[in-house]
Amino acid sequence: HQGSKDWPTWLLVSSSLLTYALYLTANVLLVNLLIAMLNDTYLKTKEEAKHDWNFYRVQPVLEFASPEIHVLPPPFDLPLSSLALWGRRRPVSRRDKNCFCTVESVVPTGIN
Repeated sequence: HQGSKDWPTWLLVSSSLLTYALYLTANVLLVNLLIAMLNDTYLKTKEEAKHDWNFYRVQPVLEFASPEIHVLPPPFDLPLSSLALWGRRRPVSRRDKNCFCTVESVVPTGIN
């Protein structure tokens, strides 16, 4: 006498199939969750990279568009720029002739 009864074959087969279906469903759901999390991370990173790219693109614009740096627009200030490159340094600011005005960097404020 073993102390337990033998299970019917149909019950063993159906429980094995249900266990297999449970594991298959759990794996599909977990892979789907992983893909969704990776997609969310990718979109956040892409948005931050776009924001940073736009921010760093402002520095050259401020450098070349500032009236304190260029008396004339960039195509027309070639003689002044060439004189500055050859060693004749003079202030290019319209406001104060005793100092140079330059844009050092752009500092981000209020980044979300």
